Amino acid sequence: MAGSLQLWKKTRIAIERGYVANGIPVLPVVADGTYAKRSYKTGSYSSLSGMAVIVGFYTREVFFISVRNQYCSICAYAERNGKEIRVHICYKNWNGSAGSMETDIISEGFRSSIELYRVIFCTHIADGDCSVYNILFKIRPYPDRTVVKIECRNHVLRNYANKLKEIATNGQLQHINLRKILAGSILRMRTAIVSSVRHWKSHTSYSELEQLRNFREDALNAPRHIFGDHSGCQKYFCTGKEEKIIIPELRESGILSLIEDVKNRCILNNARSLLKDADSNSPEQFNNIVAKFVGGKRINYCLRRSYRGRSPAAVVAYNTRRPLYKLHKFMYKFSPGKYTKTLENKRSSLKHRNKPKKYVRKITTYSSKSSRFPFESDYGPQSQKPDMTLQPS
Repeated sequence: MAGSLQLWKKTRIAIERGYVANGIPVLPVVADGTYAKRSYKTGSYSSLSGMAVIVGFYTREVFFISVRNQYCSICAYAERNGKEIRVHICYKNWNGSAGSMETDIISEGFRSSIELYRVIFCTHIADGDCSVYNILFKIRPYPDRTVVKIECRNHVLRNYANKLKEIATNGQLQHINLRKILAGSILRMRTAIVSSVRHWKSHTSYSELEQLRNFREDALNAPRHIFGDHSGCQKYFCTGKEEKIIIPELRESGILSLIEDVKNRCILNNARSLLKDADSNSPEQFNNIVAKFVGGKRINYCLRRSYRGRSPAAVVAYNTRRPLYKLHKFMYKFSPGKYTKTLENKRSSLKHRNKPKKYVRKITTYSSKSSRFPFESDYGPQSQKPDMTLQPS
């Protein structure tokens, strides 16, 4: 009965809004993965265990979770000492690379969505750091429907700012004064994109194609606007105040072409996703809870079943917000004592009271070290993407 109630809660929104195909609710989801070991932006993805979740975009609750382990201490001990492996429950279920764990888990969740939940995951919202969508595009989990990919707004804008920062700090380009001007304008360039998205998204009377076309025009004009040339600016976009125009200097130095290339790859290629204005905050928040359960990834819980047990525990904490109460109620069929209830009520009130206020985060980047490590096609900046170029009819 409890499972049926949870399933109804997850699908109710789709049914109420009419998102139904052949009697099956159709829902957008957010997916992301995490690992038991930190890579520290080095490009070395060598974790022994990995986990990924699929979270409902509207309900903000975990739909699907799975764990991949590529190590078992009992099997490794027997193999190392040339002994026969004794009878045991082996939790090793993965022989591939660590970078491909997330791709395999999320594709499994899409393939089993109808069987487990009687739901179609129509839209995949993610941060774009692995080859999940490339696999989904190939396997087609729903024969009569193509899954739509939406890039996380926060990750697109962060990548845009990081790429601009790399140009500004590249000493091989020389022209230090121009690079300093660029470094001081990165936040303005990001704000210009955000303002344009907010403006055109609010114009609901326009069709999606018109919104997309107008936003692309603003994005194309954004660098010229930032560096003093307001001849192509719309009235809502700027007041046209007089500034020193440095576009010719930037073009002559070659920096402008690099900025245009970053804008095309990060903004124009993801224009449709930016107008959707969706983010992957839900699984990121869940990953934070997992990190607490595994000691901030400072302890190796990958030897046997520890990581596999702590990840579902994090799901209970994330979905219920009252894990002690819910677990006690489920296991013993009655509510816990007043002290447990008081403890969880205090935690809830403290969490609400200490909720951080919004502030402007300083944009920072790290130098790329991917060249020191082997090519990883399933995870990271070099993850595979499907070929979406239009073919002539």
